[in-house]
Amino acid sequence: MPGGQIEVRLHRLDKAVELAVLDQGPGIPAVQRDELIRPFIRVDLSASSGLGLAIVDRIARLHGGHPTLLERKGGGLTATTHLPFTQQDEDIGLILADDQDP
Repeated sequence: MPGGQIEVRLHRLDKAVELAVLDQGPGIPAVQRDELIRPFIRVDLSASSGLGLAIVDRIARLHGGHPTLLERKGGGLTATTHLPFTQQDEDIGLILADDQDP
């Protein structure tokens, strides 16, 4: 929804980080969600080029991750991407320990 609000969450899991973007828009019908990661596929023909989720999917998969699109409780959509990390990522400071501030 243009002008609407989104919420961005970042969580550290055991061996991955989870990035979630939540909106309060009209949502996406479940039968269309898997299709939306394909380039140029759109729900609303006037809204976008249809490349955003395809780009997210490609980048996530190149880094060993995977995106998911789920209905948000109360309306809208939750787009979540899990990205794995290694001990080397932690050792060089790419991933902060739970008790560290950025």
